[in-house]
Amino acid sequence: MPSFSLPRVLGLLVFFGARFALTGTAFAQTEPIVFKTLDNLAYSVSATVSPYATKVFVAGQPAPDGASALTGLERNLALLGLDRKNIAYVRASLTPRTDGTLDMEPWNAAWRDFFAPAGRTPTRTTIAADALFGGLNSTIQAEAVAAFFTPASGVIPGKASPFNPFIRMVGEGPFGSSGAVLVLPGSPMLFSAGVLADPADLTKPERTVERYGSVAEQSRSIFKKLEQSIAAQGFRWEDVFYVRVLLSAAPGSKEVDFNGFGVEFEKAFMAKHADLRPALAVVTGPGFSSNGQLIEIEVYAAAADPRGPFDGHDLTAATNPWIEMTGTPEAQISSTGTVARLRPVTWFAGAIGTPGGDVHDQGVTALLTLRNRLSAAGLKPSDVVQLRAYPVVGDAFRKNIDLWNEAYGRFFNHAKLNPQKPARTSFPVSTLPQKALIEIEVVAVGR
Repeated sequence: MPSFSLPRVLGLLVFFGARFALTGTAFAQTEPIVFKTLDNLAYSVSATVSPYATKVFVAGQPAPDGASALTGLERNLALLGLDRKNIAYVRASLTPRTDGTLDMEPWNAAWRDFFAPAGRTPTRTTIAADALFGGLNSTIQAEAVAAFFTPASGVIPGKASPFNPFIRMVGEGPFGSSGAVLVLPGSPMLFSAGVLADPADLTKPERTVERYGSVAEQSRSIFKKLEQSIAAQGFRWEDVFYVRVLLSAAPGSKEVDFNGFGVEFEKAFMAKHADLRPALAVVTGPGFSSNGQLIEIEVYAAAADPRGPFDGHDLTAATNPWIEMTGTPEAQISSTGTVARLRPVTWFAGAIGTPGGDVHDQGVTALLTLRNRLSAAGLKPSDVVQLRAYPVVGDAFRKNIDLWNEAYGRFFNHAKLNPQKPARTSFPVSTLPQKALIEIEVVAVGR
């Protein structure tokens, strides 16, 4: 455990944050969130959270309709004395209609009614979820990131983690998880890429569930890999504060094994200690099930030591010196991305491509849109620490994944244009708004 007084550190952060705001430096934010908007959209395209704000990560909220989902988010925020004005970003997963499309009008109407009184609109991403954990009456799930300035007194709501002075937990989520988790300013944060399971039985045919095992077996494999991956960056399993799960039904079945994952989630966290309770969001879709892999998991973690893995910064580097990326050199993506403490982090709304063309064509135009949005926020593609892509692959899984990888390579992992390799998750979905073939969202870090 680091030898520093957390209330004293928080008081200093607020004091210096106020001085930064007064002296007009790059971090001169008088609000915890700064939004960029476009006139033709009902949501903001980017939301930059001040480095001196406490971040709140709200668990997925399955609900019967959009209004209930948003009210559920606010209910968890109310436990902290916060409301909808503190929300920076929302990700919604809607169950498709019988014709396979997303019914966006009720969701858009609920969005406008909910946020219009607040006078500001968060960024958002909307995708399909073939099933939701929460029963037959659930048609939508919403998860969120919120932010607020920590009082100078250092009095923070929520239950303190016994392992990490920067983490607080509130509310109840599925499988014993937290309804929301707070990360106090001053802690480096880690974003992992989506991780798939290793084969459980190499004697079984390739691209089959038998080769990789049940959801429970695959979950155990992934948790072990994630623990090793973050440990290599100086993070402990006890530092994980958010778990995001991308779950699929087995080929030929519509039944998603939520409980198989839930048992392993409880073993991985709460069974080790009752107060090891990260927040949780579960999204479903076809995923990689055609390869026999039924689950993909990513995690967020906060360092208990405010120094994190950063020993020095090459401010002349082509990539962002405040991001530490890890992974094998030959990989297209990084396995983790760690953000240095006290850096502004921006969440961008999901972007879809121009209609027409294939996954590659729409992927390129979606990335072009994101590049423009990055620029409007004073950022570059080299500042991206995490990227999530939601391609609609249909019956041509390998072909469409290859097309997506080709589009990605024109913007990232490019020796001349941009060597940055974000921590990336690609999760195929069954459908998207406006019948798009791919949607892409990014998280970026200010220099």
